Amino acid sequence: MIRDRVLSVLTFAVGVAATLMVFAQDRLFDADSFSTTVASTLEDPAINEYLAESVSEALIEQVPDLGVGGPLLADVTGTVLESDVAVRVVELAAREAHEAIFVGGDDSLVLELSDLVVSIDQALTALNPDLADAIPDDVRSLSVDLSSGEVSAGTVRLAEQLRLLTVVLVVATVVLLVALVVVEATLFRGLTRLGLALGSIGLFLVVGRGVGATVLASYGDTDLERDALAAAWNVVVGDLANWGWALVAGGAFLAGLGWAVLHSGHLDAAARDVAGRLLGESESIARNVARAGVALLVAVWAVLEPLSLVAAGVRCAGFVLAVVVVARLADGLSLARRLASLQPEDDDVVSLRSVGRRMVVPMVTVVGFGVLGVVLLSRDDDASALADPDGCNGHVELCDRRLDEVTLATSHNAMSSTATGFLLPNHLTTIRAQLDQGVRGLMIDTWYGRRAPDGSVRTSLGLGDTDTLDDAARAAAEAARERQTADLDDERVFLCHSFCEIGALDAVDELRAVREWLDDHPREVLVFVVQDATEPADTAAVFEQAGFGDLVLIQRLGDPFPTLGDMIESGRRVFVMVEEDGTGVDWLHQAFEFSQETPFAFAAPEEFSCISNRGTPTSPLFVVNHFITVARPSNQTVNDSDVLLERAERCRDERDLHPNLLAVDFVSKGDVMAVVDELNGVD
Repeated sequence: MIRDRVLSVLTFAVGVAATLMVFAQDRLFDADSFSTTVASTLEDPAINEYLAESVSEALIEQVPDLGVGGPLLADVTGTVLESDVAVRVVELAAREAHEAIFVGGDDSLVLELSDLVVSIDQALTALNPDLADAIPDDVRSLSVDLSSGEVSAGTVRLAEQLRLLTVVLVVATVVLLVALVVVEATLFRGLTRLGLALGSIGLFLVVGRGVGATVLASYGDTDLERDALAAAWNVVVGDLANWGWALVAGGAFLAGLGWAVLHSGHLDAAARDVAGRLLGESESIARNVARAGVALLVAVWAVLEPLSLVAAGVRCAGFVLAVVVVARLADGLSLARRLASLQPEDDDVVSLRSVGRRMVVPMVTVVGFGVLGVVLLSRDDDASALADPDGCNGHVELCDRRLDEVTLATSHNAMSSTATGFLLPNHLTTIRAQLDQGVRGLMIDTWYGRRAPDGSVRTSLGLGDTDTLDDAARAAAEAARERQTADLDDERVFLCHSFCEIGALDAVDELRAVREWLDDHPREVLVFVVQDATEPADTAAVFEQAGFGDLVLIQRLGDPFPTLGDMIESGRRVFVMVEEDGTGVDWLHQAFEFSQETPFAFAAPEEFSCISNRGTPTSPLFVVNHFITVARPSNQTVNDSDVLLERAERCRDERDLHPNLLAVDFVSKGDVMAVVDELNGVD
């Protein structure tokens, strides 16, 4: 008995150590994995917010004049840290640091952070040129020198020793797990022990992740720092919890199956016996002392971290429940009795071949249902695929309504997304994906630009943007262009927001993708609102080159809009408006003759208003701008139904207009489509 307990404890301890070392080898000692993990922390909202505040405070300390724009600077910095540029910079810096520490080499390590500062500079230029102009050149060329010579020699030796230790621990764990089965009189008793050992190791990993986050967070001085520390721990060791759950699942299955066979036909009595041993009175002093120690530990845990104790208790209970469920399932299907009948009375080892033959049918059944479940769960039905095939924009009820009587989910700055590498993204997905999600209004910006050999785009300052940029913004754009290479392609139209240096898509290519989507969805109506820094002929040309010539609607101001059904039947199911100039092109409709809007500059949700902004009181379409000025995924609770629907209904009542274009950022977050359906009165 003592031998069995010692073997179990030793297997648990060595197994935990081996798992942690294998995880560390993959996550910490591998340069690629380490750098990717470090860069991925930027995506966590808590870490992003902490870093944004820290970087902005550091910049303000260097340049006190930036203090007047503190909140804007922090928001812009957070957005930059979420960008592909920041990920590349941090990933490269982490890789260089890892190689300097664990491989050795140069005596010094220089981390170039100038790209991040330049990106912050360009983003500020797009929003507040005066604030960007306050950043001096010496801050733009920021770098950090790290001495690595003395550290690297010791860490290289340590890494080699830890790799050897990992191999030893893994081999020892395998030997101990096999020993748990071999030392038992029967195979199924050994399986039970093996399952309990694996499940215990898994539970330790899962609970350890939560406890580790709590402990690490306690070292923070502020709530922001504590949240960032806990988030960093969860990002770095998050996969370790997945490993733990896999061990818990496998252990529960083995333990439940073995226990069911050993106690076939009388599981309830066996369960009561186990509970009695754990909770009942005992004459063993050692057992009573152990119980008291565990009770004291739980009491202290409950006082310090009650929520983590509850989580740990639920996980342990879940493991026990899984064991019982597997055991009852095996017993209920008579599987346990069949397996038990294979055990010789003298407790010899069961014939694995005979067990395998009897388990073929149930195993095939389980695998078959599993495959079916995976297939069903992996189906990717987008909104339009589920829509009524005879409907208009997905609903039959909308076919008889005029365009100015329906609400369309509208994507503000639709081209600007993390998926397409924009520095200040307004969305997480491409325009094509937004359409699949249910967007039927696209707000896009057209600019002239020239592509550089490295793939970046330099904004052209031509006639189209003369009225939209002040002197400071133009000077900042010129400075940004000078940092690019001089070998540029011919000028053409791009979809950019303010400056193509912070993100650009070829206008013809992107619009062609929309045209292809429309071909695949012949009963959908779209509305474009173009913020055009391009000549009318050039704006029209990109639409025509993309294949929109036979799709665009020509609407006379003052005439009733056609119904969605009429637009679909006629084939003219795309309505295009431009904000600046549509002169000479009859289907480029002047946006603020045909639409009126709410304001669009809001720093926080409490500033949302419905007062009149651009447009006239007689403009037929109503645009509700519902987004925060500095777009970040973390502030998109404004898309939740209780905020978005309340605002849309309030604006409808105050302006006595039906919201036609409900313009949002990060359209994939929140309840945008549900709110649109509610406003349209459809299911």
